[in-house]
Amino acid sequence: MKVTTESIPDRQVVLTVEVEPDRVEKYLDRAYRRLVDRINIPGFRKGKAPRYIVERMMGKEMLFSEGLDLMFPDVYKTAVDEAGVKPFDAPKWEVAQENPLVLKITVSLEPTVELGNYKDIRLAREEVEVTDEQVQYYLDQLRERYSEWVPVERPAAIDDRVTIDISGATKGEALLESAAGSALVSQEGKQIINTKGVDYPVKPQPDSLLPGFAEQLVGLAAGQEKEFSIILPTDYPEADLVGKEALFKVVCHAVKEKHSPELDDEFAKTIGDFETIDAARQSIREGLLERAKAAAEGRFADTLVNMIVDRSRVELPPSLIDREEEHAIERFAARLRESGLMLDQYLRSAGQTEEQYKETVRASAKKRLETAFVLREVAEAENIEVKQEEVDEEIHRLADNLADEDAARARNTLGNPEARSSLSYDLWERKVMNRLTEIATSETTPEEASDSESPVAAEQTSEANPPQE
Repeated sequence: MKVTTESIPDRQVVLTVEVEPDRVEKYLDRAYRRLVDRINIPGFRKGKAPRYIVERMMGKEMLFSEGLDLMFPDVYKTAVDEAGVKPFDAPKWEVAQENPLVLKITVSLEPTVELGNYKDIRLAREEVEVTDEQVQYYLDQLRERYSEWVPVERPAAIDDRVTIDISGATKGEALLESAAGSALVSQEGKQIINTKGVDYPVKPQPDSLLPGFAEQLVGLAAGQEKEFSIILPTDYPEADLVGKEALFKVVCHAVKEKHSPELDDEFAKTIGDFETIDAARQSIREGLLERAKAAAEGRFADTLVNMIVDRSRVELPPSLIDREEEHAIERFAARLRESGLMLDQYLRSAGQTEEQYKETVRASAKKRLETAFVLREVAEAENIEVKQEEVDEEIHRLADNLADEDAARARNTLGNPEARSSLSYDLWERKVMNRLTEIATSETTPEEASDSESPVAAEQTSEANPPQE
C-alpha cells in the first residue's frame, strides 16, 4: 500500500492510503462469499450462485460496501504501522477514489499538554462566617417543614391551601357560522387537565403555566364550585395551545390554613436532641459553618484549577470531545427520563434550542477534558501516584465507620476492581489538589524557596545561627 501522512490541527493526522488491487479483489471475493450465503437466488442452491449474478441481484455498490467493511481493519492497521502513527481514538474514514481505491483516514492522536507555571500561583482562602439571619432562615425552613395544614370553616385567602377537583379544556372554535353568527360546524376544545382531590396552594406564582389560577381560588369555600377562563401563556409546553382561552371548573372540598410551631424549647426537642432552642441555634450555626467552609474549599479548588488550566495549552482531538459530549447528553437525558421528562420537553420549557444546548454541553465537555489532562500533567510533574496499599487503607477507613455486618459487606463491595479503581482515582485527585493547595497557599515564592536552598543562603543561615555549645 502507498501511505502518505498529513498533520492537521487539533492532534489529528490524515492518512491517504492507496490500496493495491489484489487486496481489494481479495476482500470483494470475501464479501461475495458472505452475501451469497445470506440470499436465495432462483435457479441456484443457497451459496452456489456465481459472483456476477449476486452483483446483478444486490448491486455492485452493496458488494463494494461489504468488501470495504471487511477490509478496513486490515488496511487501517497496516497504514498506521507504516506511518508510525499511534492512534488515540477510533478513526474516521471515507473513500476518496474507487479505482484505484484511495481511502482518507483521519486518525486522532493523544492529547498534548504544555503545562503552565503553576508554582508561582498564590491564592488566599476565602473567609467564611454564618450570620444570625442565616441561622434564622434555617429555623424558619424547619418550622415550615413541621407546619400543619388545618381545615377551617371560611372562604380561602392568600397563603391558604385548598383541596379541589379541577377540569379544564381549551375553548371550542366555530369552523362554520350561519349568517346570523351561530355556529353550524364547531370544533371541540382540547382537554388539558382533569384531576380530583388536588391540594393546591392559594398563592400567586409568577412562573405558573396557568397564570392567575391561584387568584381565582380566593373566596372559594368548601362545597362551592367556580368556573373561569385563562389565556394560556407563551411558555405553555404545548405550542399549539399558546394564546388560546382555556375554561376551568373547580369544585372545592376543603380550605386549610397553615399552623406553624413556635420557636421555643419544645420545638427544639422536636427537631433534634436539644434541651433548648439556644442549643439548637448553636448546633445549626456549627453545621452551616461546616457547610460554608466546604463550599468555600470547593470554590477555592475550582478557581485554582481554572487558573492552572488557563495558563496551560491543551490540544484535544475532536473525536474525544465528541464522545465526552455524547456521554454528557446521554447521562442528562437518562436523569430526565427518571423524572418522567424527555429532553425535548425540557429544552422547550427552558426556552433553549437543541443546537444551543449542544453548544453549551460541548464547551463544558471540552473544559472537563482539558482539566483532566492538565491535572494528569501536574501529577507527573509532582511524582504523585496512588499505591494499592493506600486503596486498602481507604477501604478499611470507610468500612470502620459502619456496624460489623455492614462493614464486612462494604469491604466486599469496595474490594471489586471497579470500586477500587474509583477509590484510587478519588485518592489521586485528592493528592493532586492537596499539593496544588499547598503550593498556592505557601507564604514563599518559588524564587525565595530556591534561594533558601542555595549554598550561599545555607551558609548565611549557619553564620546567623551558630550551633550551641
